[in-house]
Amino acid sequence: MTPNYAQINPNMVVPALVHDGQLYLESMDIIEYLDQAFGGDPFVPVDATARIETMALVEQAKELHQSLRYVSFRWSLGRLARLNPQENKNLKTLAAQGNDKENLASFYDAYSNEGIAQSIFDDHLLKLYKAFSNLNTQLSDGRKFLMGESISIAGVFWSMKILRLIETGYLFSELHPVLYDWFLRMYKRPAFQTEVMANNRMLNRVWQTKATIERTFGFGLNNALHKLIAA
Repeated sequence: MTPNYAQINPNMVVPALVHDGQLYLESMDIIEYLDQAFGGDPFVPVDATARIETMALVEQAKELHQSLRYVSFRWSLGRLARLNPQENKNLKTLAAQGNDKENLASFYDAYSNEGIAQSIFDDHLLKLYKAFSNLNTQLSDGRKFLMGESISIAGVFWSMKILRLIETGYLFSELHPVLYDWFLRMYKRPAFQTEVMANNRMLNRVWQTKATIERTFGFGLNNALHKLIAA
């Protein structure tokens, strides 16, 4: 949320890729471009039917991006994510100059001023729980990856969401064990370790430690989710 980055991406969100003078903003567009430009095993299936099924999972992951934001802010970032009045003002100025398709200005304003009802956070948490439950069922047929025996663009999208929520305190091993086993297969891959975890490992441990402490004392995301499921 800086003027320099807003010049690259007026929506002020990551990721953004500039390569050979071309700008790619959407995660899906970036992955598709890299997939086509650099070869290797394709992330986007060539088969028409498999492609439709894969991209449907990608679209579902994109639709849950907002839910991920609400849940991770509420049960992980907490007060750390609040903007002070000057930061809020600066964000609104930047948003007015761009498109703000992510509604960052209104979200941060409401979040920073405790203007979001707990029921809204709960609804987003339940949306994620239902989506993960469906994926857990899908993987129960013995397939190695989400779309069969090879990694796809869908797996890239969903594994990042799961990583973020594990840091937030979501116990996938308990709630969605088959899905968690799939995530571990992704997590253990050398590329995941070097490209995702190498610069994230320390923060990952800090957030997971925080979540463990909260769970030990009977509050946090996992406790909240169990109450919602039981209701």
